[in-house]
Amino acid sequence: MPVHDVYKKDAKTIHEGATAKEALSQMIKGDFNSFIVVDKEEMIVGVISVADIAAATVPIELQEHVNLAQSMVKPGFFEQGCQDAAIMLVKDIMRKEFIAVHPDADIMHIAAAFLHRDLQIIPIVDEADHILGVVTRTEIKRALADGMGIPTNGKK
Repeated sequence: MPVHDVYKKDAKTIHEGATAKEALSQMIKGDFNSFIVVDKEEMIVGVISVADIAAATVPIELQEHVNLAQSMVKPGFFEQGCQDAAIMLVKDIMRKEFIAVHPDADIMHIAAAFLHRDLQIIPIVDEADHILGVVTRTEIKRALADGMGIPTNGKK
């Protein structure tokens, strides 16, 4: 199945100089979970998702040793992590390692990338790397449904 059959043409972008709070606020208002991050020339420099913002609230030690989180955390710890993360710039917490694909690529390429890299979003670009759209987990879900013959009630 070619990507051009499933990608969403309404790609959400955010500038790398925005704060994590601004990114999360826009995600909440728009009811989506990730952005393509662009620089001042509107070129893709990364991607960011709710998971990346959440990771910014959790100290590395606790990310690497999840069992410590329960025993080491004191009241207000999460809230303080949120306040600290709120002022971080998107460029400092975004994923810089990402893939962008062309619309003629096969959806299997994207499905494999989602699994291998634990991605939330993949930009779809033309030959000049201009953003055409995006594939998120929602589009993967719908492609899976189509492949399994499950009706999606016309949702793309």
